[in-house]
Amino acid sequence: METHFASEHTVSSACVAVGNIAAAEHVFPAYAETKFKVSASILDNAIKGMHFHESSAVVQTRCAFAIGAICRSSATLQRHATRFLGAPTLLAAMSNFKDDSSVQWRAAFAITNVVSLNPAAREIFGTKAVGTILSAMRQFPKDTRLQRWCCESLYNLLRGSKENVEACTSQGGVETVLRAMKLDKSDAALVARADDLINVLWEF
Repeated sequence: METHFASEHTVSSACVAVGNIAAAEHVFPAYAETKFKVSASILDNAIKGMHFHESSAVVQTRCAFAIGAICRSSATLQRHATRFLGAPTLLAAMSNFKDDSSVQWRAAFAITNVVSLNPAAREIFGTKAVGTILSAMRQFPKDTRLQRWCCESLYNLLRGSKENVEACTSQGGVETVLRAMKLDKSDAALVARADDLINVLWEF
């Protein structure tokens, strides 16, 4: 991937492979002891791939998946992602592909996992991220998977950040999250995270 950035197919395929490896490490920790270990350099390449192919929805989707999977359980890699311009890159993907639900939910997945163990990223992503995510939720109100990951990312962005909470409430965030909560009551993960998010919004 590092030597073939000009190839959209190579970048997107490599990000799928790396993302799946990282996901395996997350689910099966022992996997990392015997298989290829993801690293900061691979994370850098995924972000570079998004820059190099900013007009490709496929690349944006697959690189966002890789970033989210790589960062999922590592505070160190989450901090590295924010230092390496991960925030504007992911937000640009969401802004450039507003009508593509796959880009939207994969980017929300990535934001969730770049911020979860990285409190400083709440300010780095900031109120722009809050507005962008709320827009995605309104654009695809019936997409359960997108609603869940947007709620996850908002929850991580809002915890401990009065500014982000105020941005969310001022843009109709409470109503948007309540609609998401009612979308599919059989989706326990969505309902639980939406409920947690409402509690954060009402704390301030």
